[in-house]
Amino acid sequence: MTPKAELLLFLASRNLLVEDIKHYLFRGYFVVLDRYVDSSVAYQGFGRGLGKEVVEKLNAFATDGLIPDVTFYIDIDVETALRRKGELNRFEKREFLERVRKGYLLLAEEHPERIVILDGNRTVEEIHRMVVEEIERRWKFDG
Repeated sequence: MTPKAELLLFLASRNLLVEDIKHYLFRGYFVVLDRYVDSSVAYQGFGRGLGKEVVEKLNAFATDGLIPDVTFYIDIDVETALRRKGELNRFEKREFLERVRKGYLLLAEEHPERIVILDGNRTVEEIHRMVVEEIERRWKFDG
């Protein structure tokens, strides 16, 4: 699999996903995704070396310019992540993950109003609490 083919496959899938969820977004629903445009920029733009600008332009085309209101990036150093993971796949080589992490951190620096960095050394419960608090801070809910 070449880096370009990988990106194009992810973007094709993302386009279909966006077409499926648009009507929910436009009716006021919250939609939660585990990966979206920032992931492609970090993984394919930085990690695979395709370039941030190219991936951003193709993401905009594939998603009709739909960007998330908030992205939660759970940051952890690569050594700890690799130790926790155990068996590695093609996405989990140390050098690749270092480039991906740097990409996410750069994106967070460029978009501090939208990208929230969470400490991946925290417990699952603490991270969940931080996500809920940030969502409650950004949006008010009835009830």
